[in-house]
Amino acid sequence: MNAHLFVDVIVALVIICGLVGVVIQVIPGLLLVGGAVLVWGLFTGGTVGWTMVVFAVIIVALGMVLKFLIAGKYLMREGVPNRSLVIGAVLGIAGFFVIPVVGLFIGFIGGIYLAEWQRLQDPNAAKDATWVALKATGLSILIELAAALTLTAAWVVALFLH
Repeated sequence: MNAHLFVDVIVALVIICGLVGVVIQVIPGLLLVGGAVLVWGLFTGGTVGWTMVVFAVIIVALGMVLKFLIAGKYLMREGVPNRSLVIGAVLGIAGFFVIPVVGLFIGFIGGIYLAEWQRLQDPNAAKDATWVALKATGLSILIELAAALTLTAAWVVALFLH
């Protein structure tokens, strides 16, 4: 197996892991996809390789900025503070170790709910705020997935151009 084919296969596997990571949110999926394409571009070189390096940096940066701006603006508009998300993230991480696989999601949702219940002093309002936070999380996942899929499609095209 020649070196280029080996790198192509490794990059493809990392991209697949990154795409899975975008959906399940356990690993930084967009960064994995972007990093894999960036490494491929550096290894490949030439016009196609360097174009992919620049494209990877732009798409990853754009995806991350849009993810935080759009989801953050949605949360601010709906009145859910960042404090609740941080508490959800901390309990999600703890839940990941307590209950393998599903503990991350249970901890995240439970953490947001508990933080909002404490803040609002109303279980129904806390449920509504938790739902808003989950929708914002879903929106950020969709934005990240769109960026990762765009980068993946560009890489596949670059493979045929190289």
